[in-house]
Amino acid sequence: MTLKTTVRSRGTDGCEMVLEGRLDSNTVQACSNTLSEVLSRPIRVLLFDLTNLSFISSIGLRLVLNARKRLEAKGGSVLMTGLQPQIAKVFEIANVLPKVSIFENVEEADRYFAAMQQKVLDAQNEP
Repeated sequence: MTLKTTVRSRGTDGCEMVLEGRLDSNTVQACSNTLSEVLSRPIRVLLFDLTNLSFISSIGLRLVLNARKRLEAKGGSVLMTGLQPQIAKVFEIANVLPKVSIFENVEEADRYFAAMQQKVLDAQNEP
């Protein structure tokens, strides 16, 4: 099976990566290339929509965790939405779920994006 990756801008400093299919050793390189391009942008928040991700291997998990590490080093964060039970189990086993913000759906994540952006705007407008 293949992996389909769709990238969307989310506000002024956010990006969404939708992953559909399997993230494994056969598909990780193409996803890594796309992710590198995304992380080269001036973003502070990366949202992974995993609603239609059916499988993630250890190399796929490492890709997501490295993205989180790179963004956190720049003061940003990685969020996830739509984790299927089998995908959530992999993150749970790897003991990373408490360290990653997870949202029920994209709408909930959008509310978070809006609040974060407003916080930045408010800070810029402070005397």
